[in-house]
Amino acid sequence: MTSSPGHFLSIPHSQTSQNILLDSSIRDWVVLPLLIIMVFAGLIRHYLSLVLRSSKVKKIPKVEHRIKSTLSRSSRLRSGAAGYIAKHKWQGRIRYWTGEDTVDSTASGTGSGSGSTATTTGYLREEIQWIEEEEERRQEAKRSNDSSSTST
Repeated sequence: MTSSPGHFLSIPHSQTSQNILLDSSIRDWVVLPLLIIMVFAGLIRHYLSLVLRSSKVKKIPKVEHRIKSTLSRSSRLRSGAAGYIAKHKWQGRIRYWTGEDTVDSTASGTGSGSGSTATTTGYLREEIQWIEEEEERRQEAKRSNDSSSTST
C-alpha cells in the first residue's frame, strides 16, 4: 500500500512518545534560577512564620480548660446531634450531661414493685463539684504559701 502525499498512516497515541528537548542555555538561565528562587521563598516563608509567631504560649489554668471543654462538648451535642442519632441514644446523652436519670424499678421489671428511684449526679454537676474542690485546694495552697513566707 502506497500512501499519497496527503494521506498519513495513523499510529496509535500509546505507541508514540514525545520527548521535550530543553536547550541547555534555557535550562541554565531560566529553569534552575526559578527552582532556586522557589526553594528560597519556601524557606523564607517558613522561618518568617516561626519568627512572627508568638513565642509565649498562654497557659490556661486546668479549671478553665475543663470548663471550656465541657461547654463545647455540651453545645455540640445540643446544636446538632438530635437529628442524627436515635431517640434513646439522645435521651441517654441528656441523662449523662444533666443527671436527670430517674429510673423506676417497677417499669423496668427488675424491682420488687416498690417504685424506688435512683438519681445520679450528672457530668455537669460533677464538673461543678470538681471545680469547687479544685478552687478550695488552690486557696489552701495559697494560704499555706502565704503563712510560710510570713513566718520566715
